[in-house]
Amino acid sequence: MKRYIAGVVAVVFVSFLALGSVAYSQGAGKMTYGPYVGIAKLTGDGSEYWKMGFTVGGTAFYPVTSKILVGGRLGYTRFTPDEDKLKEQAGVLPGMSVDISGSFSSIEIVPTARYMVAPSGSKLGVFGQVGFGYYLMKVKTEVTGSYMGYSYTESAEESENKPGLSLGAGVHFAVGQMGVEVFPVYNIIFTEDESTKYYSINVSVMF
Repeated sequence: MKRYIAGVVAVVFVSFLALGSVAYSQGAGKMTYGPYVGIAKLTGDGSEYWKMGFTVGGTAFYPVTSKILVGGRLGYTRFTPDEDKLKEQAGVLPGMSVDISGSFSSIEIVPTARYMVAPSGSKLGVFGQVGFGYYLMKVKTEVTGSYMGYSYTESAEESENKPGLSLGAGVHFAVGQMGVEVFPVYNIIFTEDESTKYYSINVSVMF
């Protein structure tokens, strides 16, 4: 099933690029691409035990028409646990020393369609976008501590790859031959029992 879903995402991604290439050959416009950075936050049950994270990545789009663009986003998002809140939840005993570390990371491979509105002659445009792709997730945890002369270490690592939905909107500022974009994105990953959700607020430079 995982291979099937990954195959579907790959086909969609390649189809988007092929469609953009055809549009480009017909003079619809040139491809735009660029890196982005941003801050990210998990939402939903248990999200209060994770700190604000970061995200980095890149996007690329071909214009199919003057308003519709197709392409994709490749990103990496990472969160670390809030040690103080976890200790409070666990109820650490007096005299017990505990250190908690770890991370939740996600590699995002998301074919994306974008609808852009920019008044003629204006350097400012607004857009909405939707993507469906594949998320490669990994959770690492390590707990070390000591109590009454005894020391212990517990660690765990788990990986999971799931499809997901990406919803976003933003603004595009034309700056000479480049563009600067500010766009929030909300990710919904279809994990078992309950979807994993997080948002990011990103800044990108497009060439």
